[in-house]
Amino acid sequence: MLSYCSFAPITPARDAIDRIAAVTRNNEFTRGRPLSDIVRFRPLITQDEQQRLMGQLEAPDSPWPAGRSRHFYQIFMSDEVSRERATFRFRREEAIFAPEKGLRINGESQDGLRPPYWVILEFKRSADDSIVCSDGYAHTLHSRSCTVPVDSGLERQTLDSLATCAAWLAKKRKAPIRSLSLKKPLFDYAVTVDGEEGWVLPDFMVEVTTAAGEKKAFVIETMGYQDEEYIERKSRQHRGMKMLGQLQTDPPRWPEETDRTLWRSKCTVFFLI
Repeated sequence: MLSYCSFAPITPARDAIDRIAAVTRNNEFTRGRPLSDIVRFRPLITQDEQQRLMGQLEAPDSPWPAGRSRHFYQIFMSDEVSRERATFRFRREEAIFAPEKGLRINGESQDGLRPPYWVILEFKRSADDSIVCSDGYAHTLHSRSCTVPVDSGLERQTLDSLATCAAWLAKKRKAPIRSLSLKKPLFDYAVTVDGEEGWVLPDFMVEVTTAAGEKKAFVIETMGYQDEEYIERKSRQHRGMKMLGQLQTDPPRWPEETDRTLWRSKCTVFFLI
């Protein structure tokens, strides 16, 4: 799953890909068909290899969701993306993909300004029987050593602060924390506030395991604006997020002005657990 990143040690990009690949092997997209049949992590495969893969998917006895065209995906990391194409480089090899429908880049109005990116490309059979890249999506990740998707440069800074806090705690022999884990939620959480059900999507979730084995949840929200409409909307959402765990904004005490940094604030909270 793309939502997990260990704070330390640094995780090589290859390990992150291997973890995602393991998820595809253990989950099905239709009965009897693992996701690994259609989700691949080898963007340098040849047209002949693409044809063989598509041929396997098109076999008459091959289960497939009704009404859906046969297709497969390639997932990789890239430092070069635009609205028209994505480039994959490995050692001296290079592949450039230009999806027919273009490449959507999450949260960006301009081309590829926040590399590196996760890139997901869809491949289908065309009218001339060749295999073409039909569609694409790119999403910024924190870094190749911490491959959590982020929605902004500010979220990158939030992760940097949390990593600094974790590193500081790791050096403290009497710190009351056994472990920290981070999740980047990909889907909304259902919450109930004052008897009303709603949905919230926190920026990050941190789970703390204390030295005594107790688990505590923290919701981390990266705040980007100070206008009244944004503050009002986020304040409503935060009421629901508090149902999931203790809320911490970055910067702390938002929307008030403060010189206190997130990592110092969280270190204090974690140390006093």
